[in-house]
Amino acid sequence: KLKTGYANSLMNFFVSEDNKTINSIMIGGIDIPSKIINNPISTLGALPPKFPSSEHAFRIAYVGRIEAFHKGLDLFIRVISADKWKKRPVLFTLYGSGPHEDWLRDCIISYDLKNVELLGPYSSLHQVWSSNHILLLPSRMEGQSLALLEALGSARSAVVTNVGGSDSVIEDGVTGFVAQYPSAESIDNALERAWDMREHWKQIGLKARQALEHKVTEDPAESFASECIMLLG
Repeated sequence: KLKTGYANSLMNFFVSEDNKTINSIMIGGIDIPSKIINNPISTLGALPPKFPSSEHAFRIAYVGRIEAFHKGLDLFIRVISADKWKKRPVLFTLYGSGPHEDWLRDCIISYDLKNVELLGPYSSLHQVWSSNHILLLPSRMEGQSLALLEALGSARSAVVTNVGGSDSVIEDGVTGFVAQYPSAESIDNALERAWDMREHWKQIGLKARQALEHKVTEDPAESFASECIMLLG
């Protein structure tokens, strides 16, 4: 029934090539009509927040659901519990809520992570990116991360895993840092490369926003609505 539904559909929309490929495999590789569309990016419509000072610490933010496996937060704990990250002038700030908040608090205590703050849901993206320098997303799975797109739209670079089409919006080493695999070793490698370039995060973030502006030239919501109207008209 699922295959029949896909095969007889007018169109199927995906937010990344990676998302489309995974879906194709899951339905047995049948040929279906499909298009790639962009997720809406609220932060592109406004001036980016002022880049904060790093006088006391470099602030690396995670923005998303507090869910260990899907979002790779167990990998995050494995990486930042290393002595080198504990000793550096860096603060990891986590925004969001989810089923594994108590687990995460236990990890912060057990691994003595004094430079990690679990801040809960955020009031606005402007508030998040007025306080933080770069995004870290250690995800195992994504469609196309809104948190990533919103960070780039706020002129903040990112350290991400190569899932959900992240490499289509980030040029590794130029507009951000891509871990090729969702593994602790790969994430640590990408985060280490980012750390080596921490004095350039502001400039890298501006490049990331410019690149996103060139990629997303139409309003994603209006474009999707127009596609639907054409199909149903």
